[in-house]
Amino acid sequence: MIKRASLKKFITGIILFCIILLSQSVVFAAQPLTLKYDNKSVNYSGVSYKITINDKEVKTDFPGIVFNKVTMFPLRPVFEGLGGTVIWNSKTQIMDITYKGDKYQFQNNSSNAKINGTSIKMTSPAKKINDRLIVPVDFLKNIKGLVFTTDTKANVIKLSTNYLGSVKEISSTDSGEKTLVTLKMDNHKGYKYYRLTNPNRIAVEFNNIKSDQKAIETSSNQINGINVEALSENSTKVIINLNEMANFTVADIQDGCKIIIEKPINTNLSYDNSFDRVYFSLKNIKLADIKEENNRSFIAERYKHEYDAESFKYTITIDAASSLSLKDEVYNINDSRVSTVEIFRDKETQDTKIIINAKQEFVYFTSYNDKRVQSEIDLLTPAKEGETLVVIDAGHGGEDPGANNGKILEKDINLAIALKLEALLKEKNIKTFMLRQDDTFVGLYDRPYIANALNATLFVSIHSNAIDSAKTSGTETLYYPETKGDPAFTGEKFAKLVQDSLISKLKSVNRKTVQRPGLVVLKYTKMPAILAEIGFLTNAAEVKNLINPEYQQKAAEALDEAILKALDIMEAEKKTEDKLENESNIEPDPNAATVEDIADEQATE
Repeated sequence: MIKRASLKKFITGIILFCIILLSQSVVFAAQPLTLKYDNKSVNYSGVSYKITINDKEVKTDFPGIVFNKVTMFPLRPVFEGLGGTVIWNSKTQIMDITYKGDKYQFQNNSSNAKINGTSIKMTSPAKKINDRLIVPVDFLKNIKGLVFTTDTKANVIKLSTNYLGSVKEISSTDSGEKTLVTLKMDNHKGYKYYRLTNPNRIAVEFNNIKSDQKAIETSSNQINGINVEALSENSTKVIINLNEMANFTVADIQDGCKIIIEKPINTNLSYDNSFDRVYFSLKNIKLADIKEENNRSFIAERYKHEYDAESFKYTITIDAASSLSLKDEVYNINDSRVSTVEIFRDKETQDTKIIINAKQEFVYFTSYNDKRVQSEIDLLTPAKEGETLVVIDAGHGGEDPGANNGKILEKDINLAIALKLEALLKEKNIKTFMLRQDDTFVGLYDRPYIANALNATLFVSIHSNAIDSAKTSGTETLYYPETKGDPAFTGEKFAKLVQDSLISKLKSVNRKTVQRPGLVVLKYTKMPAILAEIGFLTNAAEVKNLINPEYQQKAAEALDEAILKALDIMEAEKKTEDKLENESNIEPDPNAATVEDIADEQATE
C-alpha cells in the first residue's frame, strides 16, 4: 500500500513534469517560421533569437536566426534601434546605413560589406529574407562603441552601448625634432585637452574610460614620461610631461587623438587655461605697476595697447626706448580661445609688439605679480547686461599661505570652502568666476580689478581669521562702508545677509559685521562685496571645525543662501527701477484731469 506522503510527492512530480513539457511545447510552437527568399519558401524550425539593445527588446517582425549554420540578424530594426539611418535601394539591392558618423553598406547575396568605403569580408553573405536584409551577427564587432553577445541558452542577441571603455594604446615616437604621441581609447565618448604649467605638461581628459593609475616611461625629444590617472569611475586623464614648454597640436584619429609636440618655445611665456581664470604670464618682465594716490588706485602702464574688435587681435606695444627687449617668437596655442601669440620687434619703429590673436572677443587686463615676478595678461569675458555673475575669491594662495596653525594653512581652508560654494551655485545655474581654483597666488589688486572687468554682480571673499589670543573665536563679515542713506543694495547690506546666514548655520560666536574701509578687495570693487572670516585658526576648537569637510560644507551653504537672497533683492530693485523709469518716460495725457481740476470740482460741489 502506497503511503499518503509518497503518493503526494509522486503526484507533485507528475504535475511538474507536465508543466515542463507544456512550457517546452509553447517554445516549440513559437519556433516555426516561413522563410521566403530566392523565389522559394522554406519552413524554419531552428533557433529564433530575440534582440535587445541596452536590455530593451527591439521590436521587429523578423528575429535573429541561424542560416547556413551562421547566426544572422536583421539590419534595419537593429540600426534604427541604435539611432542610425537606414536606406534600402530595391533596384541595386543595396542598403546604406549611417550610424554615429560612420557609413556602412551591404548588398544582397554579397559577402563584402563596406565601412566608410573600405571593404570588409563577412563570414556569410548578406541575405534578403522576408523583405529583411540579414547579415552575420559577428559583423557587429566592427561597430565602434558597441558590445554584443549571443546568449545561446536564453536565445538572445544582446547589444550594449553603455559599457565603460578602456585604454587601448598610449605610445610616442620621434620624427626629427617633433614628437608624436598617440592616445587610443576603446569606446571613449569625447575628450578635452589643455596645457598645464609649473611643471610643463599637456593634459587630455577622456570621458567614459575606466583606467588604473600608472606611469609610462618614455624618452623622446620633447617628453619625459606619460602618466595615466583615473579622474572618476568613468573618466581618465592622460598627462604628457614635457621637457620644456612646447608648441603642440591635437588631431582626431579613430578611437582617440594624436598630439604633435614641436620644438620648445621661450619658457618666459606661460599660458594657464585650465580654470576660470585664463591668462598669459611673462616671467621676469614688468609691464605694469599698481599705484595708490589720493585714496585711489590705478594701473601705471609701461606700454600702449589697442584692440581690433573685427579680428579679435590685442596688441601691446613696448616703446623702442624701453630697456625691455624680447626675443622674436610665435607661440602656437591653438585652443578654443587663442590661435597664436606673436612677439617681434617692428623693423621700422623698433618698438616691441606682443600680439594675441584670439578666436573670440575678450576684455584684457594686464598686471604685475610681484610674488611670482611676472606680468600677467588676463583674457576675460564680462557678464552681459542683465546676466548674473558671482566672483568667488579664495583668499591668499600660492606663495601667500595666509594665517596658519602649524601645518594647517589658511589658503587651503579658504579654497576648500570656495570650491564647495562654487558647486552649490552651479547646481542652481548661477554663473560663477573663481579667482583661483588651485594653490596659485593671485595679486591683491588683481582680485577687485578682475571682478570689475567681468562686470560681476557680487563679490565674495573667503578667509579664516587669526589673533594673538587663543581664546578668541567666532565669525565676522567685513564690508566697505556705504554712503549714508544709500538706498541701493550695498556691501554693508550684503554683509548683514552673509553674517546672519553664517551664524545660523555654523552656530559660532557672532562677531557681527565690521566696517573695513582700507581693504583693497572691498575698497576697489564696484559691486556689492564682502569678506567673510569664517573662524579663527588661532583657536583650537575652531581649527577642528575649519578642517572638517562637513563644517566647510555648512559654511558654503550659508554663503550660498546669503547670495541667493542678495540676488533676489537686487532683482526686485532692478524691476522697481525699470518700472519707475518706464513711468517717467510716459508722456502726460493733455485731456487727463489735473490735481487742480479735481480740487475745483470738489470746491464746486
